[in-house]
Amino acid sequence: TLQEVANVMSAITTLLEEVQPTSHSSPMEALSSPSSLQEYSK
Repeated sequence: TLQEVANVMSAITTLLEEVQPTSHSSPMEALSSPSSLQEYSK
């Protein structure tokens, strides 16, 4: 469902912020990064 997708994206955003808090200026930039999406789609 759309809610499940939103939950997953929120979880990924949280993980990215914990691991790389200063590498992205915003969560959406991190989510829009192909390399980041590939890492979590493995």
